[in-house]
Amino acid sequence: MWSLVVEIHFYLVLPLLFLLTKPLSAKTCLWVISIFLFAVPNVVQCVAGGTTFYPEINDSFFTGLSLFCFGVALAGVDNLKLWNPRWSRGADVGWLLMLAGLAGLAWVRMNPSAHAAITPYLFSWTFAIGTGCLLGYAANPHNLRARWLCSSWLRWCGIISYEWYLFHQPMIYWSREFFGGANGGVLKYSVIIAVPLVTSLAVAALIYKNFSLPILKYGRSQKSAQK
Repeated sequence: MWSLVVEIHFYLVLPLLFLLTKPLSAKTCLWVISIFLFAVPNVVQCVAGGTTFYPEINDSFFTGLSLFCFGVALAGVDNLKLWNPRWSRGADVGWLLMLAGLAGLAWVRMNPSAHAAITPYLFSWTFAIGTGCLLGYAANPHNLRARWLCSSWLRWCGIISYEWYLFHQPMIYWSREFFGGANGGVLKYSVIIAVPLVTSLAVAALIYKNFSLPILKYGRSQKSAQK
């Protein structure tokens, strides 16, 4: 449910930003909106005293939108054809930042009393910046890592990723409730992880094929008919 709160904020704010920046040039609009999405949510979060999504949803307006700045910025860069092939080198750094962020978050959760309040926030942003860096591979599609990320099975996962994202979390919780704790058993832990992973993937594929794809095909046919 928490993701719906963030998405509603996004779909309320972004059209309004487009309207307010309409008099500006495309390049100026790109940087104004990207900086706004980065700066304002973080300022609001500091003033509001932080954001929580579990066990209770407490997301002040704007605070969940900061991570959208990377995607919005690079979507604008792509639209304006501002890519520089050298940016793909920064994408390689993204892998290291992602690993550092994941390792840091794991350490924080295993040692909840051994860190300051800023630490999880820092590691979360380290991971987020790493994932944003990976978008730099779009600057050089011939990069070896970019070609690997464009492999057919990963593209298929990307196509159904939204449906997979929507359904994976409840299945993880159900699996943990059904199987109970692993109690240090590697085999049982693997089952607890694998069952919801495979099940949610299958459900996502079926929903995409029978629900999302027909809607996309209908929209494309309507657009073609208008030309």
